[in-house]
Amino acid sequence: MAAAPGAMALLGMLMTSDQPEAEEEEAEVEETPAPQSGEFWTDADVADSAATAITGSSANSFVGYTAASTSAATDPLSYVGAGSGNTATFDMSAGGNNFFVAGDSAGYYEGSLAYTGGAGEDRLTFDADLAQSGTATFDMSLGGDNTLVFGDNAAAGSSRSSIAYTGGSGSDSLTFGTALLSGASSTATVDLDLGDDSAIDTVTFEGSVASSGATVTIINFDPSDGDTIVLQLNSNTADVTFTQTGGGSGTRVNASNNVEFLIQGVPTGSLDVTTNTSGHVVITEATLILA
Repeated sequence: MAAAPGAMALLGMLMTSDQPEAEEEEAEVEETPAPQSGEFWTDADVADSAATAITGSSANSFVGYTAASTSAATDPLSYVGAGSGNTATFDMSAGGNNFFVAGDSAGYYEGSLAYTGGAGEDRLTFDADLAQSGTATFDMSLGGDNTLVFGDNAAAGSSRSSIAYTGGSGSDSLTFGTALLSGASSTATVDLDLGDDSAIDTVTFEGSVASSGATVTIINFDPSDGDTIVLQLNSNTADVTFTQTGGGSGTRVNASNNVEFLIQGVPTGSLDVTTNTSGHVVITEATLILA
């Protein structure tokens, strides 16, 4: 028996009413954002001995690499920010993990390099002569775990040389090659602010430090949190002396082989020296050794 016209109309309405719900489900799937891929810059992408500015995205960023991966070959930036009046600016604060490799003479001869890190991991490596007769600043105040390796002769040779580092809430690992501030006059400075945090921070000096009267200052060094300073030129703890400064609030460290620097805000009684498994002298918290 044929269905009545009214029943057919009702059946059509019911079938039609099911369609918008299916369309909404499809729309939700289409709105799912695609994952961000990495980005990279080779040496050819960054001007040598010239003013330049690079801003990273929220993706992982690789500067001085041939591809967006730490397993890719590096292509260190040449003479980035070098030369009178030239400034190279790298703003990687948007996020992601950032990896940076530069060759010799970054920020050299009255040039300047300025790097701003993000809240993730920042890992930077420089060859020799960073900020020699120039300046380099590193703003890592957004946090994350930061690892910086500086080659030989950083900030050496001039009254105009300076390096300034500002850490955040994560761990900071800073390593300097030989002859930091070598030949620089008393107005040259290296200021290392490890951040007011509870993370473990490490500063390693592989060679001489401020051998010509310039000033290296370590700020927010907290031995009670496990912060340490490693002196690779020294193997005998007796070669290291502490002198109280600043009304008892700071400690000047002197060691053989032309090593001298200031630990700001930490009295001598909070510090002691030991050696690590490699035989290098380590400055650490006094109670860690006595326990």
